[in-house]
Amino acid sequence: RFYEGEILNTEAYERYVFDKLKCKLTPPGTQDCPARCCFDLFNDHPDFDNGFYWVDPNLGTNVDAIKVFCKKTFNTTQTCAIDTASSHAGVCSQHDNLKWCGCTGSVECVYACSESVVPDTAHMKIITSARKKLTVDDVQTEVVGSKLTVFVSGSSEMFPLKKMHPQHVCKNDPDARVECTPVCFG
Repeated sequence: RFYEGEILNTEAYERYVFDKLKCKLTPPGTQDCPARCCFDLFNDHPDFDNGFYWVDPNLGTNVDAIKVFCKKTFNTTQTCAIDTASSHAGVCSQHDNLKWCGCTGSVECVYACSESVVPDTAHMKIITSARKKLTVDDVQTEVVGSKLTVFVSGSSEMFPLKKMHPQHVCKNDPDARVECTPVCFG
């Protein structure tokens, strides 16, 4: 590809090397050239907007890069995991590696009970990645009808959350479920 017959096409080779170096030094967050995290991406490309990008928090190869949502405000940048159920190799460890993209993490979860069941916050138990048990005193909550919204924020080491136990909150309701937004690190 760099040879024309037996002659090296130095211009093509230099362009290839330049493109590879540029990808390593200031990656644009593509699948072929992922950034380490959103902070690095926006630092290298301040003109980029909030949106979906590819990151590789362990700085391995682009094969295990994951798609995230990057968002920035005037004083923070967050890397938000969007595909925690993906089946391709390396995703679980990469999501664990995302916690190194910031000192803190946050997530919002909604416990949905059957319409006739009022959520019981006194029985809410959440187990974090750091094996810490969170109770209603450790989080912000809001009950509206048959739904309990829980906002969890804290040290990045406690994410992702491991166990939510919707049946405890929904008084053994067999249809109870819990859904969470992506975990954001910043």
